[in-house]
Amino acid sequence: MAIFAACRIEYKIKKFKLKMNYNWWNQNLQIKKKELQALKRRTNKSEDDNKLKYQLQLSQKQAELKREAKKAKRNSFRNTCTKTTDPYGRPYKAVVKNKHPPAELFKQLGNPSSGDTQSFALKILQELYPPSHSPATPPNCFPPIQEPQITKNEIRRILKKAPTKKAPGFDAIDYIVLKEINNSFPEILHTFYFKCYQLHCFPEPLKNGIIVLFHKDGKKADKIKTYRPVTLLLTICKVLEQILLRRLNHTLKK
Repeated sequence: MAIFAACRIEYKIKKFKLKMNYNWWNQNLQIKKKELQALKRRTNKSEDDNKLKYQLQLSQKQAELKREAKKAKRNSFRNTCTKTTDPYGRPYKAVVKNKHPPAELFKQLGNPSSGDTQSFALKILQELYPPSHSPATPPNCFPPIQEPQITKNEIRRILKKAPTKKAPGFDAIDYIVLKEINNSFPEILHTFYFKCYQLHCFPEPLKNGIIVLFHKDGKKADKIKTYRPVTLLLTICKVLEQILLRRLNHTLKK
């Protein structure tokens, strides 16, 4: 530690100022920033009588600059997404960063660029999820048990505990949207879940999901087993699963 401290004293480390190039920053924001800096200096130099007035103006200017900067960011990203022609171009790379698009992933796993990507994707699924031969379901030997009915309050409690930061399925409806639907029109979800439960039916479209492959750190990229699959299911499907799970637990306790 003494040698390290001596080197820090003798050899000064030069700090380079990193200049960020923001493509959304415009002249209007620069003017508002300078006005805000001038108002800050005026607030610090003002006396007690005028300081409160300048502080109020300063908070309004800060909120205005923040609002304009957020608007400029959104417009810049919207323009970038509108002008691009490659679905895996700059907007894709900006969001997923070091993740590979499906075409590059298939090439790494040995599929030629001219091959059938759908058949190769099915091959990946068969290796990650091998078919299992489950035994035949025995006949129902237990007497029927009266199960609780599905209520609107139950759906509301399930949605209240649902995490809002989970990724949605292929319909792009997350828990935030589902909560708003249930708050505004509770009859829609209640009727849907009640009919599914009454008909003993789990709709086939709800069983479909998006499978995302995450590469395991330190593993070779050309092996299928080195990827961890994550299935993104529909949020409306997850709520139905919670409803059925509650009835299953109720039956087991009986």
